Amino acid sequence: CTYVPLDAFHTPVNKLKKSFLTNDKQNVYFPGFPTFKHIRHRAELKKDGVKVFQFNSKLDNMIVQIIEDWEQDLKSIATDILGKTLLVNWPHLFEVKVLVVADAQMSYYLSNHFDGTIRCEKFDELHHKLWQREVNAITEK
Repeated sequence: CTYVPLDAFHTPVNKLKKSFLTNDKQNVYFPGFPTFKHIRHRAELKKDGVKVFQFNSKLDNMIVQIIEDWEQDLKSIATDILGKTLLVNWPHLFEVKVLVVADAQMSYYLSNHFDGTIRCEKFDELHHKLWQREVNAITEK
């Protein structure tokens, strides 16, 4: 066992620098690494009593609110992303290929993956219930 004094690795205060590294790549997106760079959001620091390990926090919490942007209709979203590869399940991202885009009433899918023809199918009552069940299962995770 080797004795190492507590002040052996002491750095003088005037040598400490609070900033980014000179070669830091802030505008680079690393797939699979969580970031708010491409997500519209609002954040505020407030005392909100967030539960952490079954206890309410006593100090301020950073509260992040995702700003939803639902200006596009389902068909234009389907046109943009069907057949493409996306990253999902934020903050622990993984790559998926979009095969179907759906809401409670209808779904859009590629009928032919080679020419990009998009088909639309209106849900009957049974498909609507199945879709709702799947949404609930995903939401509960």
